[in-house]
Amino acid sequence: MIVNIHSNGKHALRQRYFVTGGAGFIGSNVVDALLRQGHEVYTIDDLSTGSFENLTAANRSRYHYFFEQNVLDFDWDGYLKAGDHIIHLAAAVGVDYVAKDSLFTSHNNLNVTQHVLEKCRQYRCSLLFTSTSEVYGNHDRHFSSEDDHLCMHVTHGGRSAYTLSKLYGEFLCQEYAQKYHLQITVLRLFNTIGSRQSNSFGMVVPRFIQHALRNECIAVYGAGDQTRSFCHVSDTVRAICELSKSSSSRGEIYNVGNDVSITVLELAQYIKDITNSSSEIKLSPFPEARQGDKDIKNRKPDISKILKDFGWQPEVSWQEAIFEIVESMKQQNVMKFA
Repeated sequence: MIVNIHSNGKHALRQRYFVTGGAGFIGSNVVDALLRQGHEVYTIDDLSTGSFENLTAANRSRYHYFFEQNVLDFDWDGYLKAGDHIIHLAAAVGVDYVAKDSLFTSHNNLNVTQHVLEKCRQYRCSLLFTSTSEVYGNHDRHFSSEDDHLCMHVTHGGRSAYTLSKLYGEFLCQEYAQKYHLQITVLRLFNTIGSRQSNSFGMVVPRFIQHALRNECIAVYGAGDQTRSFCHVSDTVRAICELSKSSSSRGEIYNVGNDVSITVLELAQYIKDITNSSSEIKLSPFPEARQGDKDIKNRKPDISKILKDFGWQPEVSWQEAIFEIVESMKQQNVMKFA
């Protein structure tokens, strides 16, 4: 599927952005933000985990072009020009999804990133690459800084394939930035949540909310004392858009996330309370993909670097973010059964 909405209009500040994975949860919000800023946006997504419905607002814009294609199949040479910007979000994502096929996860993520980097080199484009907080692995501290030593395991099937492919993507980005003098920035995203996030791939917040709204058992893995920090998608998107056009972040890595953390058990209880649910919260064994020390104990970003360099910090509390998702999912249920 290719949706092209042409325009002869001109905009003094309009720039061209290519967003891979742009029909996904974060990607579609990035696309919307760029369009609001007056830019021209090319979205490439094979819809393997994204949704065309996420682009409903974007497709009303005459400056949006959608391509239902794998990034490797997209005609970059036919569209890309010198000075364009690429925001690379496309990847196999979600614990449940990536654990099914470690070879597909690693090959897909690595090949796509390498391909995009080559196009950046060829056309002298800027690139923002989204990595993951999972590269930090488990360590003794309760927060993670960009200069930390990484403590990853490499024998955990699909999940480690995802983490390692992202880490190698970071390495490639930094090497390309240095060797070819390209404007390339890496963001390590911590848990991002929002109303378009699917519960189909093991994402904890929409899964808990769905069970709470249905008064079903909410399964919390382990003792529930693992900590997570939840950043509203609008804050994540603000960081992505800001750093994608920065000329001072070349070769740098930045944490992006909310620096307030809670335990997963506290999360479940909060969701149960605000939904007035009768759900039972039950402690359950970790599934195979997360057993032993595979699950990261603490995920909390040190955001002092991005705050110092760009003044970025989250503006939406995790409570506000979860309340918004609850209201959105309630509305979806009303419309579904209307």
